[in-house]
Amino acid sequence: MKALYAIVFLMGMGLVAQENKGSKKEYLKEGNQIRYVEYHDNGVVAQTGLFKNEELHGRWISYDEEGNKVMMGTYEVGRKTSKWLFWQEDVLIEVDYDDNKILRSVQWNNATLIAEN
Repeated sequence: MKALYAIVFLMGMGLVAQENKGSKKEYLKEGNQIRYVEYHDNGVVAQTGLFKNEELHGRWISYDEEGNKVMMGTYEVGRKTSKWLFWQEDVLIEVDYDDNKILRSVQWNNATLIAEN
């Protein structure tokens, strides 16, 4: 269980870690929100999501340098909520959040349940 939380934490930190790279970033106004798009050095989208009132809000998606999804989740006013998905090679980790708290996590490998917490 601790290992699963560590993986989820490290994958979620990708949003912050990528921010420190010298990659290209765009901020596009969409109504009362700001769309954030960050690119890998090779020009492929690294992550995209929305800010509302300077807080992470709505769906955020991160991609690897080949354009494969590695993380998808939802924020409500800066807090993780709902179902988050993390892809790592042939493993899918599904984490249910409520107000930034992990309620449940499930790890899948090629459509087979590995662990549920």
